[in-house]
Amino acid sequence: MPILGWVTKFVSANKQIDALTSGSEFIDRLNGKWVISVLNGGRAGVPAEQRAWFPVRVVSGNDDWVVKESSARGFYSERDWINADEDHRSLVKPADRLQMTYQIAKDFLVESRTWIKPESRTKLRRQLDGISDVQQSKSISDWSFDVLFESKAVRGASAGFGIPGFRPFEVRNCSYKFRMTQNYVKFGFAIGPLAAGKIWSDEFAFLHRILFGGLPVAESEPIHQKLQVVVASGQNGWSRVFQNVLLKVRKPGAPQWHSLQEKSIEQVTDGFVRRYSLPQDAVDLIGQEVEISISFRSLLPAEITDYTVSFPWLCDSFLLHVAMDVPPAFLVDSQAMRGSPQLKINKDQLGKIEYRSDDVIFPGSYVRFEWEAKEQ
Repeated sequence: MPILGWVTKFVSANKQIDALTSGSEFIDRLNGKWVISVLNGGRAGVPAEQRAWFPVRVVSGNDDWVVKESSARGFYSERDWINADEDHRSLVKPADRLQMTYQIAKDFLVESRTWIKPESRTKLRRQLDGISDVQQSKSISDWSFDVLFESKAVRGASAGFGIPGFRPFEVRNCSYKFRMTQNYVKFGFAIGPLAAGKIWSDEFAFLHRILFGGLPVAESEPIHQKLQVVVASGQNGWSRVFQNVLLKVRKPGAPQWHSLQEKSIEQVTDGFVRRYSLPQDAVDLIGQEVEISISFRSLLPAEITDYTVSFPWLCDSFLLHVAMDVPPAFLVDSQAMRGSPQLKINKDQLGKIEYRSDDVIFPGSYVRFEWEAKEQ
C-alpha cells in the first residue's frame, strides 16, 4: 500500500507494516503467486486443481489520493477496470443506490452468479490448457489438398500397382509450409486406426490410413488380412499400394524445387514407412520454413466409400478440394472443427466439393466425405 511508505517513516521496526509497503519482498512474492495461480486463470503449467479462476472487477477513483490508479489496476491494466469520479471514501461507501459505484458492485455480483460452478471451471481450465499447449507443438500453414477418387475398382492385378477389389485415388497436390527440423520426412501406410496411432509422429509428411469405420467385421477382416499379406511383401507391396510418389520442398516462393530422395522401406505392424531425405544441395533448408509438395496415387477398398481429411497439427488456413472422376449418385460432407473457424464451402452436382478457411484450425479437427457411385 503506497500510504504505508509514508507511515513507516514514523513507525519503524514493525515487520507487518514493512511487509505491506510497496515493493517489499512479501508483496512481490504475493503478486507472483497471484499471477501463477489466479490471474486470468493462472499459469497453464500449474495443474488445474491448484489454480483458481473467479471474476474480478477493478474500480479506481479519480479523486483517490490514497491509492494511485496504477496501483489499483495492478496486473489488470485496461482489462476488467472501471474508473469512477470518487475519492477514497466515497468509492467504497456510496451515498445511495443511484451512485455509480453501487451499480457497478450490484451488476458485478449479479454477473458472478451466472458463472459455472468451480468443478466445471476446473475441467474447463484443463481443456483450455490443452489448447494453449498447441502453440508449442508442430504447426503448418497454407495447406492445400486436392484429391480425385476413381470409380472403377482394380480387377485381376497380381503385380504392379493395384489390388483386386480396391479403387484408386490420386492426391494431385498436398502442399503446406512448415519448419523443417531435420534432413528427412516420413511417408507411409497404415491398416486401421490402431496401427496408424502407433506409427504416427511429427516426422511424417503424410500417412495414408485405411479406416474401416462402419464396416462390419465380416467385411473388414478379409480386407485387413489381404492388406497384411501385401504389406509383408515389402517393396513389392509398396509398389502395389503406391504409385508415382513424389515429395519435394523449396523455400516459400522460390522457383526451384528439391525432390526428396526415397530411402529403404521400414516394415512395421500393419503398415510400412519410408523416409524421404533432402538432397545434399538442399541441406541448408534445415531449420528454415519450407514449402513441401506431395503427390501420389494409392488405393481404398471398394467397400469403403468415405474418406476423412484430418488435421494432425495446428493449421493456419487451408484449401481442400475433393472430386470424383464420374459424377456419383451422391457426395456428402460433414466436419468437426475444434474452436470456431469460419468455413467457406462450395459444392456442385458433378461430384466436387471445396472447403476453405483463412482461420487457424486446431489439431483433432476433420472433414469427412461419403459417396455412392452410380450403377454402371
